[in-house]
Amino acid sequence: MLRLSELTLDPATQVVRWRGDAIELTARDYRVLETLMRHPGWVVSREAMIESVWGFGCSDSSNLVEVYIRRLRRKLEEHGAPPLILTVRGAGYRLQEPEG
Repeated sequence: MLRLSELTLDPATQVVRWRGDAIELTARDYRVLETLMRHPGWVVSREAMIESVWGFGCSDSSNLVEVYIRRLRRKLEEHGAPPLILTVRGAGYRLQEPEG
């Protein structure tokens, strides 16, 4: 079980929850979140995210990662989660504990 604050991700069942409420994610949304949750507090580069989620054969020229990060943020916020995914300009994305 991966946990950050009140966000949990169960790799065995692929269920994501915020405060116990299940969040419906697509398989790719899940993989993006899992990649971030396996490296909490670390900056995950676009390239590392693409390799982890889409594989080595995926073209790096699109805004694919940004689209999935935006969707994931929206889904988390719809369930009451504070901003957890931080954009680190020019470096990638970091999953962080909520402030407060």
